[in-house]
Amino acid sequence: PYTTLFRSIIRGTVQLMERDFKNEKGLTEYIRIVKEQSDRESKVIQELLDYARPSKRILFQMDINVLIRSVLSFTNKYIQDTKVILKSKLCEKIPLVNIDCDKIKQVFVNIIINACEAMENGGTLTIKTKSDNGFIVITFCDTGEGMDEVQMRDIFNPYKTSKPNGTGLGLSISNGIIELHGGSIEVTRSEERRVGKECSQGV
Repeated sequence: PYTTLFRSIIRGTVQLMERDFKNEKGLTEYIRIVKEQSDRESKVIQELLDYARPSKRILFQMDINVLIRSVLSFTNKYIQDTKVILKSKLCEKIPLVNIDCDKIKQVFVNIIINACEAMENGGTLTIKTKSDNGFIVITFCDTGEGMDEVQMRDIFNPYKTSKPNGTGLGLSISNGIIELHGGSIEVTRSEERRVGKECSQGV
């Protein structure tokens, strides 16, 4: 509630500035900066709230492939803008699962964004699903530069981040969500990854 309130106040003030000072030279750039910082601070506050006070799960029976396609429908533009080629290999014969759809969407979005950010000059993101011994396995493979042993060890620790403007909470929250669903996240790298070719995150 407070995040929404503060963001609304800032947005409202910016809109008034746009209306009342629209002829002031150079104002557009300042307004853009205020908007960007407002969005960033709102994101940081929301991540802190999500980490400190995880909300109750609301479970629905869902086809995980449908959920992935739903996430890709609104992240596809972002993926294209980062010059990343998307490949999906979704196993069609997969059992339904009881999940909190909004929370699992949050996990998928976090992983997709992290994968794209790991490929600064573009690359390939491959998303796979399969059923394995009563579990559903979702794998995200990217062709970024990869992580060293220390980064892999700390990847799910809160506040650990290599991003200049990151909070280090996105993957920590994602890990908590998956654990609440009785699952786990594993991060691996192939032998090729050690010379900078491929890495995967499995959910």
